[in-house]
Amino acid sequence: MTTARRVAGYSIEPGRVALSRAGHDAGCYFMVMDVLPAGYALLADGRLRKVASPKKKKFRHIRPQPDRFDDLVEMARSGTLLDAHVRSRLARAGYAAGKEEEILGQERQY
Repeated sequence: MTTARRVAGYSIEPGRVALSRAGHDAGCYFMVMDVLPAGYALLADGRLRKVASPKKKKFRHIRPQPDRFDDLVEMARSGTLLDAHVRSRLARAGYAAGKEEEILGQERQY
């Protein structure tokens, strides 16, 4: 793990909530699982990107948010973090499930 990098006023570090700005998941919120060398972060949301297989994304394609979940980082280090923990914490913090839920919701309205 490398040192955290500041983008948009907040540092990209494990436990930080981040908004995806590019790619098919643009507009979705994730938790930073780890920071890699060469400007990459590993992201998980517990839905499409599981804790066991996080998404590798460049720093320039994410925007860090004010919230940080230090207790979930400790759970990840101890090996007890579940996808449900990440999903529920993002939801309780007020971060929308993401555009995939909006699309599913629109389809259900027919």
